Amino acid sequence: MKVRTRGLWAAMFAVAVFGVAGCGSDDQSSGGSSGSSGGSSSSSSTTDVKVEGVNTPPTEIQVSEPLKSKPPKKSVAILQCDLPACALNTVGFVDAAKALGWDNKVLTYKSASPGPAVQSAIDAGVDYILLTGVPKELYQPQLDAAKAKGIPVLVGASADKAEDDKNGIYMSVANNDAIVNQSKDLAHQMIADSSGKAHAVIVVTRDYPQVALEEKVITDTIKAECPDCSAEGLPITVDDIGKGAVAQKVVSYLQQNPDTNYVEFGFSDNVTGVPQAVAAAGMDDKVKLMGLQFSKAVLQDIIDGKQYAWTALSTQYLGWIMMDGAARLSVDQEIPPESKNAATPTWLLVGDAPGGQDVAKKILAEGGDWHGPEGYQDQFKKLWQVSN
Repeated sequence: MKVRTRGLWAAMFAVAVFGVAGCGSDDQSSGGSSGSSGGSSSSSSTTDVKVEGVNTPPTEIQVSEPLKSKPPKKSVAILQCDLPACALNTVGFVDAAKALGWDNKVLTYKSASPGPAVQSAIDAGVDYILLTGVPKELYQPQLDAAKAKGIPVLVGASADKAEDDKNGIYMSVANNDAIVNQSKDLAHQMIADSSGKAHAVIVVTRDYPQVALEEKVITDTIKAECPDCSAEGLPITVDDIGKGAVAQKVVSYLQQNPDTNYVEFGFSDNVTGVPQAVAAAGMDDKVKLMGLQFSKAVLQDIIDGKQYAWTALSTQYLGWIMMDGAARLSVDQEIPPESKNAATPTWLLVGDAPGGQDVAKKILAEGGDWHGPEGYQDQFKKLWQVSN
């Protein structure tokens, strides 16, 4: 299984917009997740570069060791940011808590100020606190308070490391490795699809540390592994996205750089209007559009042949894997390395590869979100020794 939701990363990016882009760890991984297996393979020869798992969503969760006993009843606070995207992730948390029979309390926080919500969870006396997309600098006093009271904090989509009682964070999943793994897959796909002649531009909002990391990994990978390839970033701003100016910037770049054959987007909001603008400029048969974490609109474009390849991350699986960590702590069992500081499952949807159109149609018909490996809920329940 390759280990690496749309709502999750959107929430992270939104936090950056509110002025915390510089927060968090500077430890940006340059390799795969400790929880990955299978995954992309490459060598210095561009003819050997390939991406495994194309159009094949993973079918297994990333943990396999059963709990040593059924978890006792506990309480958990699930912190949700005040943006609509965050609500998508909360569904998984709540469903997993119910499966365990645990009391759960959903607390909403302002994206740039999670501290009060964390404090409310501490004051409520919950056993565990779970939150996503927030650097610890934004709630350090409350993290220290939770540590003093023996309340483990588990985080997702964060650059912060889980160091247990050393820093009070006991799990950090869907971390920067998730972006590293997906970025490498996209780079390898460009190299393989072009037979070592990829000339890529990465449309990047550098205010977002995660997107800046994506740009770095893709450009570094292409330059290191493909001597006849090239890659560079095309900076855009949050205002460009809001004003719908990205499409014209992309077209202008392509007109000035006619050798470009791949355009990569840091997240799906960046690609709005681009397929239509590129087609109007008569360049749709010369470039392929791709990026991280497809949306409903991207899926439809893939079905219509307007976009090429996008990675997938689940919108609800994150809640289950984080609750798995809490469940293990509840029975005094270590969280395994494949989920403690690790990415989460992902895969690459390629429209013109075998099965791509059918997979895109299936996911779109089911609502447009890939929730996780098929049957992941039952897989977790089996490990937890619960049947509800």
